[in-house]
Amino acid sequence: MILDAQSFKTVLTPEAAMGIVQKALAQKGWKKFEIEDVKLVYVPYWLFSFDVIAQGGASPTGKTALNAFTGELNDFIPVLFDRPLKKTRETAEGVEAEIEPTSITAGEVKEAAAVKVAAHVGLGKDSVSISGATKFYVPFYRIWVDVANDTFKIDVDAMLGYPSGLEALPERTKSWDEATKETVEKLKTPSGWAELGSKTVSEVGKAASGAPISGGGLSKQWLQIGLVLAILVLAYFTIVAPQTSGSVDCKLAETYLGKAAWFGLGSRPIIPSYDANGSMFVQGACFFTNTGSGPMTLVEKLSITSGDRILGNSVAMVVNLPPSKVPSQQYFNITWPAQPGPFAFSHEGVM
Repeated sequence: MILDAQSFKTVLTPEAAMGIVQKALAQKGWKKFEIEDVKLVYVPYWLFSFDVIAQGGASPTGKTALNAFTGELNDFIPVLFDRPLKKTRETAEGVEAEIEPTSITAGEVKEAAAVKVAAHVGLGKDSVSISGATKFYVPFYRIWVDVANDTFKIDVDAMLGYPSGLEALPERTKSWDEATKETVEKLKTPSGWAELGSKTVSEVGKAASGAPISGGGLSKQWLQIGLVLAILVLAYFTIVAPQTSGSVDCKLAETYLGKAAWFGLGSRPIIPSYDANGSMFVQGACFFTNTGSGPMTLVEKLSITSGDRILGNSVAMVVNLPPSKVPSQQYFNITWPAQPGPFAFSHEGVM
C-alpha cells in the first residue's frame, strides 16, 4: 500500500514485538496473560521545530512531534530521525497493516502544535512559534494484552523495538513460594549473582538497623533478607574454598561483534542490542578451567567501557569447581543505559 507521506521501513517482525511485550510482562511478575490482538499500525505524525519567546526568562527551542490523529506530543519520534533507519512510502509486505487517519491537517498543524507546546511550558500560544512541520508515518505493532483482569494497549515501534504503554501495567506481588524459587534460580546464573550481589550491602545495613527494606511489604522484606543470607553463604564458600591453579577466558557472542576494519585486522567493534526498557546489552560466556589438584572458586569481573568511563558491569563465577581439562562454561549479560559508542569489553579476575 502506498502512503501519502514517507515512513520508516520496518525492522522487527510481529513475533519479535510480542517477545518484547512478553519479557516486559515477565519482569512485572506476570506469567499468565493472553495476547488478544497484534496489528501493524502506521501512525501519522507532524515533526516540527518550535521556539518559545519568554519575557525575562529562558527561551527554549527544540524539535518534537505531534500525533496527527490524537493531537498528543511525542518526544520519542525525533529520536528515530537520529538513527540510520531506511525510509519508504510503502507499507510492509506480507503484513496486514492499518493506517490511522490524519485528523490534524497541514493547515491546522501550526496552531495545534503551538497550543500543545504552550500548555507544556505554561505560556500562551502566542509565545510559541512553529516552523518546518513535516508529515511522517511511524509504524508500530499495536498489541492488546489481557492481564490482571484488564486489557492493556502496548505500542512497540517496528524499528528499534521501544515499547510504550508499559507504565499502565501493574506489578504482580509474588508469593513466598515464587519468590524463593526465583531467588534460587538467580543464584544459578552469573547475571543473577551480579543482580543479587548489588543489593547485599545496602539491604544488610537496613536489616541490621531495623530500617524498612526497599519495596515494602512483608513478603518483599523476607525475600530480601533471604537474598542477603544466600549471598553470605556463597561468599563463605568463595573465601574458604581451596585455591589452586586455574584459568578464565571470557568472550562476547558473535552476534554482538562487527567486522574488523583493514581486511580483518584489528579489534572488532561491539554492536549491542536493545532490551524492552531501551537499554543496551551484550551477552557472552566465560570458560573456567581448573588445572589444579583440588576444587577451587573463580570470580571474574566483566566490564563494558567507553573511553575512561565504565558503562556496565557483570560477574561470572564458579564455586568449588573440580579439576578437569574440560572448561566449565558460564553465560553472562551486561546492560547499560543507551548511548553512542564505540564500546570496549574487558574482564579481570577478582579472586
